[in-house]
Amino acid sequence: MNVFSHGGDLKSLAEEACRPERDILDFSVNLRPEGMPEFIVSALWKAMENAVPYPSPDAADLRELAAVHYGLPSGCFVFGNGANELIHALPRALNLKQAVIPEPAFSEYRLACLRHGTDVLSIRTEERNSFLPSLCRLEEQAADGSAVFLANPSNPSGSLLDAAALRRAVQSRPEVLWIIDESFMDYAEGAESLLREAALLPNLAVLRSLTKFYGMAGVRCGFSICAAPLAERLRQSLPAWNVNAFAAEAAKAVLKHPSSWADRERARNRERRDDLFRRLSSLPGAAVLPSEANFLLFRLAGAPHGLAARLLKKYGIALRDCSNYPGLETGGWFRSGVRTPEEHALLAEALRAELAGNGPSIIRKSPRPALMIQGTCSDAGKSVLTAALCRIFLQDGYRVAPFKAQNMALNSGVTALGEEMGRAQIVQAQACRIDPDARMNPILLKPHSNTGSQVIVMGRPVGSMDAREYFTAKRRFWPDVCKAYDSLADEYELICLEGAGSPGEINLKSADVVNMNMARYARARVLLAGDIDRGGVYASFLGTWMTFAPWEKELLAGFVVNKFRGDPDLLAPAHSYMRNRTGKPVLGVIPMMRDINIPEEDRATLPPGHGEHGKHADCLDVAVVMPAHVSNFTDFAPLAGGGAGRPAPPGADTGGMGKSGPGHSARH
Repeated sequence: MNVFSHGGDLKSLAEEACRPERDILDFSVNLRPEGMPEFIVSALWKAMENAVPYPSPDAADLRELAAVHYGLPSGCFVFGNGANELIHALPRALNLKQAVIPEPAFSEYRLACLRHGTDVLSIRTEERNSFLPSLCRLEEQAADGSAVFLANPSNPSGSLLDAAALRRAVQSRPEVLWIIDESFMDYAEGAESLLREAALLPNLAVLRSLTKFYGMAGVRCGFSICAAPLAERLRQSLPAWNVNAFAAEAAKAVLKHPSSWADRERARNRERRDDLFRRLSSLPGAAVLPSEANFLLFRLAGAPHGLAARLLKKYGIALRDCSNYPGLETGGWFRSGVRTPEEHALLAEALRAELAGNGPSIIRKSPRPALMIQGTCSDAGKSVLTAALCRIFLQDGYRVAPFKAQNMALNSGVTALGEEMGRAQIVQAQACRIDPDARMNPILLKPHSNTGSQVIVMGRPVGSMDAREYFTAKRRFWPDVCKAYDSLADEYELICLEGAGSPGEINLKSADVVNMNMARYARARVLLAGDIDRGGVYASFLGTWMTFAPWEKELLAGFVVNKFRGDPDLLAPAHSYMRNRTGKPVLGVIPMMRDINIPEEDRATLPPGHGEHGKHADCLDVAVVMPAHVSNFTDFAPLAGGGAGRPAPPGADTGGMGKSGPGHSARH
């Protein structure tokens, strides 16, 4: 047993599970499930400008900003390469002879002391107190000149110490250094921190981590607050430039960002933690300890030996086995990070199956193979590419079906069951040689003004909404979308999904049901298509990629250049650039193809140029009046084609709300 092992080692977990890292559902680590928030990602991009010169050798600029943020002297701050660097620096800076560590506890406290040669006095805590130590006992047993390591909230239980009692203990034993690790304090709503006391009391050091709450463990940044003389000793024990330019910029972004973001994040974590608590508590023989952090410690009576290893190998679910914590060696103790309710359900079902001896169960079965075409913009060719891939996969012997969660289309059609759906998905169904089905397009928007649409769900109208109303309401339709997709996935071997508009539309991301959120639900690989005929296609690829969160980048398989005229070999330098900059390849170049017989989706006018091939003397002159919001104008496509056999114009779509063209009158 490795006493000093940690969760979150994806490489080792993937090797043990014999799965790719992306297929590991990791509950063993306590990080923000969504990864870094956008304001930190932006800060890291800006940090590229400061990557060449040396950063401040002792993070002086960070200390000054932190001083303004917390209203404390800058000399009281010490920044490190994560809070862990400071944990290891403290015994060295103090030449510490003895440390008192209530256990179970974060293993790095013990490791830091042992590496320095510091004697460790372990004081065991009890489950009935949520493994919180008795502060009176610590006061009694800590020798003069020793240090006491405490986590608040505690690790691994997540419980909070009483701030007033802790403050009294620190003041009553001034000859003892109290090291309070508040790495998870950002999650504790309304909890009292000892940050301000640490700047005044010579025997108190408070540690803070920025990696957990802000999802940037790989960036590594943390800080300590203590009285200026102790802070100076701590800085002297650290190497110069220990905080790199990227970590410094991320920390500055945190210190400058409004507190409202943190308030929302705390509230969301509380809701998710409560959900996980309920699910774990419902397991047979479960005892779950209350927590104020982003993890839960729980015991499973009668848990089979090697339960965590079995979860990893059978289901790809990583759970923290706590048997390497001193004090938790026996008794079936585990710790789970807080993730999303959907992921909590998978964990609970897997645990229930293993406890009942029924594993492996059908949960988290391999997903139905799925490929999604998204675009850098509307009219990038998503509908046509999806239809083409549907027919290609069919020819390759797969039973394939199309799917688009949300479609905006004035050109709709009706299925044999009387369900209304977008015309593009009807064509894609025809490419699959299957009957159109409203499940293939569960949400259809039919614009009736510049800002409003009729909303159709599963083929039936549910009313009209303006853009703002629908933006708020569409998450209500998400269960319908998921149910429709799951039903199709159960019937077909492969699903070809189509996105809408662009996944890089920042204003739509929070309520997305059709692009990356849908890809994540389907566990689909994503191809991002761009229209090179418009120009700037590689900039649009790169710009879209830059808006992606880490999980979105993981889903992206590569790029597709569409509507190219010329020799594709000339594009090789651009393709190398994209691979080097993003790590994703350009997987295909599609030539410009005219006169594709795919009906229009959302264009309210006939494209310029159609029908201008010349009028024959023996042809009838037909005029078509096109109002601003006209349905099924593709019925006139044969007329625009100039006669029998001439194809209709290509399709298009949008991810926005209320997009439509101006009125148009055409004579052909």
